[in-house]
Amino acid sequence: MAAEMIDNFNNLICHFFEEYTTDDNCHDLLDQIRMAHKPRSMKTQTFFYRLRELNGYVEWLPSEEPPLTDSQLNQAFFDGMPNAWKERYVNAGRSIRNDNRADLCDFSTT
Repeated sequence: MAAEMIDNFNNLICHFFEEYTTDDNCHDLLDQIRMAHKPRSMKTQTFFYRLRELNGYVEWLPSEEPPLTDSQLNQAFFDGMPNAWKERYVNAGRSIRNDNRADLCDFSTT
């Protein structure tokens, strides 16, 4: 019964997105993810989780554009961090190409 209710809810959400969104909304969402900047008051991991959550919505929108890949999402996270954090990260010899997501987020909290 619960699984059926979840399926019905998911179908309603999909119908809503099909009815009220366009390809442009998908493009806009991807741009927002790529150009996001971490607010000063937001924790670093929260910022990453928000980017990842928004990226998950891309599949719900009517478009042929795929969600960002893991490396693209890591790049968006890095680009959205404050300049002081980026400089400290690079000066520490770190690279988003070599660090996994946990390492990237853990560096942020040190």
